[in-house]
Amino acid sequence: MVAIILAGALFAGVVALSGCTLQTSQEDMAATTLACPNCTTESRYSRAVKVGKVTGGASTGFDLKVVVSDEELRYALRDSLETNDLLADSGSENGFVLHMHVISIVGPEWGWGMTADTSTRYIMQEEESGHIVLDETIDTSESLSLSDEILGVERARLTVEGAIKKSITLLISRLYERKAAISMTSADRLRAV
Repeated sequence: MVAIILAGALFAGVVALSGCTLQTSQEDMAATTLACPNCTTESRYSRAVKVGKVTGGASTGFDLKVVVSDEELRYALRDSLETNDLLADSGSENGFVLHMHVISIVGPEWGWGMTADTSTRYIMQEEESGHIVLDETIDTSESLSLSDEILGVERARLTVEGAIKKSITLLISRLYERKAAISMTSADRLRAV
């Protein structure tokens, strides 16, 4: 009898949460710790990156919708750049403009474990000339199990936020890595080959 009651309660919970819509949090999508903790030198882009157009915020899932707005993506990117000392000071000139477009967010679906996959394109250009210095698509994934978060709706939201956070963190790491490649002299490049 207890098993029937528990099964009924579980079924009622699933039915009640079907069509549930969750809003993501910009704070949980931002790379709030240093994306490149081992970097000891400044990036070429230190305090020179402005946030440009940010698009692609969308709803995910079939029954379970996790909503990511363009505004939340913009603030997550901005906060991440600021934390990692890349955000340009207001009023600064001759920097770089970084655009972010979330191409797709896939998942999560109901289950004990949930996974969200994202594909995000980043384009960065010199502000003055418009010359593109970076055009890269970053694919990321985040998986959480029942042991990470017991509530399925929270687990779904956290997987989407985690996948976006990983994408932004990878972007920032790559911006720091680009300094070495850009600052190599012609002789250094020939020796590297």
